[in-house]
Amino acid sequence: MMQQMLVGLGGADAFTVDNVFNTSLYTGSSSTQTITNGIDLAGEGGMVWIKNRDNVRVHSLYDSERSLSKRLRLPNVNAEQTLGGSGTLTFNSNGLSIPSGDGDLNQNGFGKQVAWTFRKAPGFFDCFEYTGDPTSSQQLNHNLGCDPGMVIIKRTDTSSDWGVYMRNGNSSTELGTGFLNTDGGFTTSGIAFTANSTFIRVYSSAWSTFDANDNGGKYMAYIFAQGGADSAAAKFGANEDEKIIRTGTITSNGSSHGSVDIGFEPQWIMIKKTTTGDDWFIFDTMRGFGGNGTNNKRLRANGTSDEANYPYFYLSGNGFGWDGPSLGSHTYFYMAIRKGQ
Repeated sequence: MMQQMLVGLGGADAFTVDNVFNTSLYTGSSSTQTITNGIDLAGEGGMVWIKNRDNVRVHSLYDSERSLSKRLRLPNVNAEQTLGGSGTLTFNSNGLSIPSGDGDLNQNGFGKQVAWTFRKAPGFFDCFEYTGDPTSSQQLNHNLGCDPGMVIIKRTDTSSDWGVYMRNGNSSTELGTGFLNTDGGFTTSGIAFTANSTFIRVYSSAWSTFDANDNGGKYMAYIFAQGGADSAAAKFGANEDEKIIRTGTITSNGSSHGSVDIGFEPQWIMIKKTTTGDDWFIFDTMRGFGGNGTNNKRLRANGTSDEANYPYFYLSGNGFGWDGPSLGSHTYFYMAIRKGQ
């Protein structure tokens, strides 16, 4: 589908995080459910990521660039799954509708669900589909208007890992690549991938790092803004001077608690150890993410298990904190989204 550029509205109608991101909780019922979150997915496009919180089920990702009868299942590496009416979402002008009959999305007796909505918007998120062409590097334009901080690439027409490219929003430096469907560390060796404020580029040898440019292959790219040191990501708020997303790194010293000020109070964070194997943890304030000692519920992007308490990361002022003695001495990548207004 054609990408659409958003422009700031200014004044009282300027963009806020609530216009482009939402966490919705619902309970499976086997009846169609409509989630009204005020986000225009039908007109502006975006991506919805759904996970059952109580049972061992895959993550389901739908987007506006492919048919909504097709989904990608994380950490499953298979090609996109084509579903009948029982698994087809509807993107609305003020949210989405969950179909009645799919066990991963809305089955009665399968308990609690979470749906994260990411709307396409400069300074925040973009997504598009493309075709591989290894005869030359491909320059693929995006509409962020700023540097990407995390790019997820998934081949949709055959089995392939979920490749991830990451940048450090604290310094605008490259962190490397990894895989969203595994717990492995990141690598900076042989990265055939670059990104800037107007495009991502996959080189002819991109497949040597992860499958991103095979001949005739069909791919989805999910692109998240870097924020942090990148002033071009400041496109929100009444004066269009606020950032609502940030990528970066923190280091646990293994002996004491630590914290980082990221410039805003977060409502959603994804955290991954960069150096050695560990899970991709996802926290949000709707499911339970608060101060030290509270029941901070995590889901794992690289796993199908239900959510569980993980108290070693927690909210701390305009940022988040961590329990060094429990985590040990390691560096972690994070992507954080600002709390709503």
